[in-house]
Amino acid sequence: QADEQDELNLSLTTANSSLPQLIAENAALQSQLDALEDELAEARTALEDIEAELPRDIESSIYGDLLFDMAHGTGLDVREFTATAPARIVLDDIAYEYTTITMEVYNELSDILEFLSMIEAELAFNTTSIDSVTIEDLEDSSGNLDNLKLIEITLLAYIGD
Repeated sequence: QADEQDELNLSLTTANSSLPQLIAENAALQSQLDALEDELAEARTALEDIEAELPRDIESSIYGDLLFDMAHGTGLDVREFTATAPARIVLDDIAYEYTTITMEVYNELSDILEFLSMIEAELAFNTTSIDSVTIEDLEDSSGNLDNLKLIEITLLAYIGD
């Protein structure tokens, strides 16, 4: 019974000596948790603020006009310009709206690439990215492949969770 008492006393002493360290670690972890919860709340508020500013319709006439003006700004001779109705897609639990813009242009490939670079850099498209681009050579009315191109651009615009 004395051995059992000694063993219990040793366990109690060990527990008592560990207790202040465990209390301090618990307080530090609680403080860390509080700080992370505050950061999360701030991030959610910032996200809500940004989401409130995001355009909701990437097929709007403003975007169409902007793309058309950008194309002309790079020297693209736009023969035809169409856009599909926007549709919703979810990738990695994030919702996007997408549309495909089709343009028939008469130009060099370098002008087309400059136009695509302008889309990526344009502030109005800061929540929009180019998902895919297809460029095809087209024959003109006399059957020539004389810099007539069909461009299909699929744009994704962030909607939210």
